[in-house]
Order: sequence, then C-alpha cells, then structure tokens
Amino acid sequence: MENQSNGAFEFEFEREHRSSGDHAEQKHFLKQKFQAHAKTLNEDFSAFEIVDETSDAAFHELRSEYNTLKAKFDAMALEREKLIKREKENTTEIARLLHLNAELEEGRAAEEVKSQANLQSLNKWKSQYNMLLNKSKQTLSSHRSFIESILDHLGIDRNMDVNEVVRILQKGDHKSSKDSEALIAELKIQITRLEGELLAERAKPSPDTYTHETVTKALQEIMELKVQLEREKGQNSTQLEKEKSQSSSRLEQEKARNSNLVRSINQYRRHSERETKALMEQLTAAYTELNEVRKALDVIHQTSSHALSTTISISSKVERAQLHTCTTVEFHSEEEETVSNSGSSNMSSNFYEQNSAEHIG
Repeated sequence: MENQSNGAFEFEFEREHRSSGDHAEQKHFLKQKFQAHAKTLNEDFSAFEIVDETSDAAFHELRSEYNTLKAKFDAMALEREKLIKREKENTTEIARLLHLNAELEEGRAAEEVKSQANLQSLNKWKSQYNMLLNKSKQTLSSHRSFIESILDHLGIDRNMDVNEVVRILQKGDHKSSKDSEALIAELKIQITRLEGELLAERAKPSPDTYTHETVTKALQEIMELKVQLEREKGQNSTQLEKEKSQSSSRLEQEKARNSNLVRSINQYRRHSERETKALMEQLTAAYTELNEVRKALDVIHQTSSHALSTTISISSKVERAQLHTCTTVEFHSEEEETVSNSGSSNMSSNFYEQNSAEHIG
C-alpha cells in the first residue's frame, strides 16, 4: 500500500514537473503537500489524545461507581450477617420458650396426678366414714328401740324428757309388773353386752378403730385438704394458662419477627444480586467500549506512523529529484537555492519527526 501511494505521488510529481517546468512551483507544490500531511497528522494526534483522555475519564468514573456500589454491597452484606445472627438468637429464644412450655406441661400433669391421688384418698376416707356412720346409726337405732320398749313396759311416755324419766325411775312412780326384775336383769345383760361390744370395737387395731371425734376430725381435715387442693389446683391452672398464653403470644411474635427477618434478608439478597448483575454489565460494557477505543487508537497510530513514513520518504525523493533536475544556466544560484531548500526541508523533516515522536510517545 505504501509503494502504491509513493508511486502515485511520484507520477503526479513527474507530470507536474514536465508540464510546468518551473522548479519554484514544484517546490511550492511539494511544500503544500508536506504541510497538509503534517496538519493531518497533528489533527490525528490531537484526536488521539482527546479520545485517550475521554476513555481514561470514563474508566475512572466507572471505577468510582464500582467502588461506591461495592461499598454499598458490603454494607448490605454486613446487615445481612446481623440479621442472620439475630435470627439465630431468636431461634435459641424460641427453643428456650418451648422447653419452658414443656416443663410447665409436665408440672401441670404432675399436679393433675397428685390431685387425682388426693381425690382417691379423700374418697377412701369418705367411704370409711360413711361406713362407720351407718354402723353408729344402726347401733343407736337398736339402743333406741330397746330403751323405748323398756319405757313402754314401765308405762313412761317416750317423748318425755330424759331428766324427767330419771326422776320418775328414782321415785318409783313408774308402772310395776311382776316381771320388772326380769326386765331389769335383761337390761343389765344388754348393757353389759353393749359395753363388751364397745370395748371390742375400741380394742380393734387401726385403721378399723375410729371414734366419732376421730372420724369427724379426719373428715374435717380431709375437707380442708380438698378445699386447699382445689384452690391450689385453680391457682396452678390459672398460672399455667397464663404462662401458656404468654408463651404462645411470644412464640407467635417471634415467628412473625423471624418471618419478617427472612423476608428482609431475601429482599436484600435479591436487591444485591440485581445491583451486582447491573454493575457487572456496566463494567463489561465499559471494558468493551474501552477496548474498542484502544483498537481505534491503535489504528490511528498505525495510520499516522504510515503517513509519517510516507511523507518522510516522499520528502527525501523530492530532494534527490531537485538535485538532478537543476540543469539551467544559472547553475550556481540554483545550486545554492537547492542547498538552501534542502536544508530547510531537512529541518522541517527533522522537526516533524521530533513532533511525531513526541505524539507517539
């Protein structure tokens, strides 16, 4: 490509040289060509510097945005760790409350068993008391019937006061009969028998030996114990229900709080994933654009280098052509002018090479 460009330029130069035959015009034409190439190269290098600065600024801006998003993501990750730690603490508290609720249920069951045992003992005491009471009633009824029969036999009213009956018996105002002695003897026998039965009842081993006072006292203690048990059972039941209600309420609150925490964690995670994905897409696009810009800059650099080398080659060929074409009568003046122009051209070429090297560097 460079050879074709050089050939075209040489052909144009020879055509212009043959047609005009004027060395000054040829020199002016070459100078304009050289200046046009130098201007184009300077514009290319200026554009290259602008694009390079723009790409660097865009890269730094994207880098700053990436650092900002990364800091935000790290903060969200730290918040997520705090939420996970709090969720673990809530799980431990829920386990503790469940364990406490289980202990309360066990205590309630134990109290229920104890209450059932006390109730069975109370029923046993009550059954024994009723048995003794019935036996006492039977004995009392038997004694009452016997005493009433004696009072009827003696002609004494059954409804009379006990003290009056004793007074009548002491005075002897009662009705006498021929078998009164026999009746009194029978009464003594009955009294002796009853005393023997009473002594036998008292001699029986415990717990079959109960007096009326003992049974009454035991029954009273049993009733007091039953009332106390019912009261304690009511208090325990109320306390257990209250604690169970509080535990259930706390459990529901903790469940709701944990659900909210899990929902917040999931929202943070999804939000972080979306922001991270968007950030990676932006960075990928930025790197792609930066690579495209660098490729374009490389192409500009190669084109500028090629144009510079082409211009330098053409300038050298023009200088050699000027030396060979100066054959007029004014040889010395033309030779001096050629040398002067060649020096000026070399200075321009050296300046352009130095300027190009600075831009390329």
